[in-house]
Amino acid sequence: MKQGRVDAVVTYWHYAARLTAAGLPQALGVREALRALGITTDLPMIGYCFDETWAAGHREALRRFLSAADQARTLLRDSDAEWEALRPLMAAPDEATFIALRDGYRAGIPTRWGAAERADAQRLYVLLRALSGADLVGEAAQLPAGTFWDGAPD
Repeated sequence: MKQGRVDAVVTYWHYAARLTAAGLPQALGVREALRALGITTDLPMIGYCFDETWAAGHREALRRFLSAADQARTLLRDSDAEWEALRPLMAAPDEATFIALRDGYRAGIPTRWGAAERADAQRLYVLLRALSGADLVGEAAQLPAGTFWDGAPD
């Protein structure tokens, strides 16, 4: 896009942040696309996959992992100083790109994961299956039971 060879691109948030920082407009973000499809909550776009049997046998390790991940998200959400420490690793060529990457990450941090979000995830799954068939999501007509883990460690 920067070279004027394509009119639009579907890409990951961090590439979009770099393009926006370079002055290119965003036509439609994921949040806006989901709203247009009737999804009213902010769904997480990334999650962790693991076997429930494994989780039952490794409760302490899983608890520590989830706690560390939560602490890291909180730190990156709240601390500009931590972002400054990361700046050399980000390959941001200028301040605008650095800010776009920082703010884009922060905007994507989930704030809720409750019944409404799970219901919207189910609606989105059904919609994606209707649009693509089993090629995208597999044979299940609904999200299978156990897709979302309910056994959070104490």
